[in-house]
Amino acid sequence: MKPQWKIKVLSGTHQGAEIQLVEGEFLLGSDINTADLVFQDNGVPALLGRLIVTVEDLRFQRGEEPFELLVDGQPETELLISLVSQQQLQAGELLIAVARFDEPWALIEKAVKDNESITADEPLADSVPSRTNQKPTNRQINNSAKKQPKKKLTQKSKFHYSRGLALLSSVAGTILLVWFISFAWPQKVDSGVQPTKQLSPLEKAQQVVKQLTLENVKITWQASRQRLLLTGYVPDTESKLQLKNELESASLFNRINLYVEADIIRSVQFILDNNGLGHINVTSGKTAGEVRLMGLLDNGKRWAKVEKMLKHDVPGLKGYQVDFDSSRQHIAALTQVLEENHLLGQLQIVSVGNYIEIRGEINQKLENKLNQLIEHFETNIGQSGLIKTRNMPLFADDPLHLPVKSISIGSVPYIVLKNNQKYMVGARLPNGYRLAKIDNDFIKLRNQDQVVKITIKPENYAN
Repeated sequence: MKPQWKIKVLSGTHQGAEIQLVEGEFLLGSDINTADLVFQDNGVPALLGRLIVTVEDLRFQRGEEPFELLVDGQPETELLISLVSQQQLQAGELLIAVARFDEPWALIEKAVKDNESITADEPLADSVPSRTNQKPTNRQINNSAKKQPKKKLTQKSKFHYSRGLALLSSVAGTILLVWFISFAWPQKVDSGVQPTKQLSPLEKAQQVVKQLTLENVKITWQASRQRLLLTGYVPDTESKLQLKNELESASLFNRINLYVEADIIRSVQFILDNNGLGHINVTSGKTAGEVRLMGLLDNGKRWAKVEKMLKHDVPGLKGYQVDFDSSRQHIAALTQVLEENHLLGQLQIVSVGNYIEIRGEINQKLENKLNQLIEHFETNIGQSGLIKTRNMPLFADDPLHLPVKSISIGSVPYIVLKNNQKYMVGARLPNGYRLAKIDNDFIKLRNQDQVVKITIKPENYAN
């Protein structure tokens, strides 16, 4: 289906990302369990609203939760609004623009003022007011002099007064010197106390980052702007907010350009989900900014398209490690092992994230046999803990139970169910799963991150 509209994220966590919209409805919000497009920026409610995409127009229906919505910078209170190409919507720190798919972007980038740093050419107010030394006027001197009683001193009295003052000063100095040498200095030497060093803003920020154990955050001092610049990666949004609060509490002027690894994983998963590869599991990679992709890959062309999107549409993604072929080989090899032991007809093999699950009605005798087969299989491939078993009844009303009447293998493979309905690859079945693959004696179903292979032999066809 050809995309009709597109979205560009102008500010927020996914700034710079572009999303293509085909005809249909898309939920926007911060709740990863309900929203199709997840934006977890400040000020974005759990359900921001619904984008309704048609060939003719694009409409936005806001959610029930109250929040301030700006359209082209102006407050909008209507529940359902029609959008035009190049229009901008803002909620909290999230700013997005919409346009028709075939139109080039003609955006006027809007500066987001929230948390904007002060530039070097902006004046900074002194925290302590300056003081000037004011000399008293002649009148003040004269008035002060008038208040002092006049006393005549003879030459002799002046001499004794000066001599006594000098003697008193000498005695006092000697006492202080003796006290310092005999008491204060030994204490200072014994205790090893050194004068406290005044830490620079860079050193203070480094202490904060170390205390929060944020190993992938780099701090530099921008002398021209008199501020700290923080770059790199933090594991989640909470860590980023905690770091920001700690720096503000220490009165450290800063600019934060950090990527959130959890957001990178969500962005990658979002792209996979919207391109038919939602069953591939995304986890953190070996280093910051990298992700690991695990699962089954049945469509090389589809992956080539996704690979281009990952390189351009995920800010902060430095690379990815793929583990497709091994999982695919393990599924195929395990299927063969179960088939050789006449167990495949009563069991299902499901890929669940980074492990494989064998499901079915498993009694003690069958469990003992499966454990032996699994142990032998994992020893051969050198990977323990890959396969798990799950005892669950597979009744006729189980969502994975399909009354398949026949399988047709030709230029366009399809299956026929008991109700005589035909389903081709990619179609959504009555049980909610999509038909991922059709072969002579099995079909493969997919539902988000779950892949199920069901063996169907001619003798098992529904009548």
